[in-house]
Amino acid sequence: MPAYGTNSQGIGMAPGDQAALIAPADTLYQKTPFYGERIAIAPVGHRSGARVRWEGKCSGNPGVIAVAIQEASQDGADFYSNIAGATATAAVLQGDGTYVFSIDEIDAGGGVFRRPAVTAWPNNVTLTLTATVQ
Repeated sequence: MPAYGTNSQGIGMAPGDQAALIAPADTLYQKTPFYGERIAIAPVGHRSGARVRWEGKCSGNPGVIAVAIQEASQDGADFYSNIAGATATAAVLQGDGTYVFSIDEIDAGGGVFRRPAVTAWPNNVTLTLTATVQ
């Protein structure tokens, strides 16, 4: 997937939509901070905020990581800020040998734009990060 800002429109999403925002081809090791492509969440009726589940799947043990979800009410690199509590610092080993983490973001603050921000990735393990709007 492209890094933040390389897709001029971002990815529009509504409830039920899913998109991969970081893929194994995105080399994170020694290239942090890395900002994944942004999504723009469509409004849903009278509901304020958004519900997004972020799921990370690693090819091995990434060690101590720092992945945060950021939001902005208007798109531009300087407008994004971390959503309180929407972070991951470790991945959990699964039975298939992969390491996973999830971040549940519920009614964060109303900014329509979201992007993942990886600020610590200590080794060359790959990451696939998907967002699902609920």
